[in-house]
Amino acid sequence: MVFDGEYFQQIFGLIMGTKVAPILTNIYMAMLENELKQKCNADPKLIWPVLFKRFIDDGFGIIKGVREDVIYWIGQFNKLRETVQIDKYNWGNSLDYMDLFIYKGDAFYTEGKLSVSIHQKETNKFMYIPYRSFHQRHTIKNYVWGELKRYVRYNTEEKNYKNLRLAFFLDSVTADSGNTSWLSYSNMSHIRKGMNYSILKCLFLMYVNHLHFRKQRG
Repeated sequence: MVFDGEYFQQIFGLIMGTKVAPILTNIYMAMLENELKQKCNADPKLIWPVLFKRFIDDGFGIIKGVREDVIYWIGQFNKLRETVQIDKYNWGNSLDYMDLFIYKGDAFYTEGKLSVSIHQKETNKFMYIPYRSFHQRHTIKNYVWGELKRYVRYNTEEKNYKNLRLAFFLDSVTADSGNTSWLSYSNMSHIRKGMNYSILKCLFLMYVNHLHFRKQRG
């Protein structure tokens, strides 16, 4: 491997980019989790989270304890393998995890439930493949269809969904990708939280048919 004009040889770990790497990494991380979980039986200070979810090397957990308990848990995990360390972590009333923003919203103080919205990077410009590209039609349609489904599914509070829906429309028009000629904001306002997916898909197909009609006339 060449980086900044220098040659490097990998001497440890899996080769990045191979298909088997994520599978073996998942298995290895699961083994480490089980090792740490077994230690909880012998160490009363080591508290296993009431909720722990992991995607390869990104984890999210909730511990019934104080901040020192979290730090101790991380410290014990880091002792398992010298080459596998948790060196970046965060806690508090909100945090980003994968493509989600998890936080204590209104529902936390009334029902004890965490709220979730979609995490969007500042660099996200909602730019999609232009509709006139040579990709298959169903591929281009599914970009928008999949994005709309994410907005409905992963926003627990309607105000966040509406803000994201507005950003999707405005930024897509600015990008002039060709995919929003049929996604007028007045039409998008009919896509709302709690809507049945069959109804949402029906509206989506209506917009796509409208786009084909405009393209044929043009």
